[in-house]
Amino acid sequence: MSSRGSQSRRPARPGVAAPAAPPRKSALRERLEPFGGLTTVTVVLAAIVFLGVIAWQARPRSVSTEDLQGVEVAIAAGSHTTNVADLIIPEGDPPVGGPHFPVPLKAGKYSDPVQDGNVIHSLEHGMIWISYNKDMISAADLKTIESIQSAHSRDVVLSPRPENKTAIAVASWGRLLKLESANQQAINNFIEVNRDRSPEPGVR
Repeated sequence: MSSRGSQSRRPARPGVAAPAAPPRKSALRERLEPFGGLTTVTVVLAAIVFLGVIAWQARPRSVSTEDLQGVEVAIAAGSHTTNVADLIIPEGDPPVGGPHFPVPLKAGKYSDPVQDGNVIHSLEHGMIWISYNKDMISAADLKTIESIQSAHSRDVVLSPRPENKTAIAVASWGRLLKLESANQQAINNFIEVNRDRSPEPGVR
């Protein structure tokens, strides 16, 4: 036998570490290899969850057939305009319809006053607008209507409106409910019954 062959089988010298064996993949990683690996599968699953949430939020819902809540308010046709002078704003109350700006306001909780013209467009899409006068509403009532907005976050705009002559005004297309305090049952009922009963319902 050659000396070269003997040397190839010679054990490692003391003090010299043998090469580390490559780490063995876990059973899970081995199973996921055909699908692109753990990272790819994680990204795909996250995308599926995200799309599922969007689909759930956009799901069609039944529209109430009960009598509309609030006082009926006569309104003009809902045409688009960029001129504030074209808006029809009743004194002391939020508008509930008529000419409006081309871009609707998204549902949400706003700490500053919003443009009437944008919210009218939101009402045309079937949303509800809860506006309040900061100088007339109590801290407890403000928390109540904030919680109501959170419970109906897809459908309700909440914002202060200093022009209001009542503490709280709840508006839908062509309807208005004015309150001196936060009647949670009345407001929730208004939302459930009047939501999406408008010229362009369900648009968000």
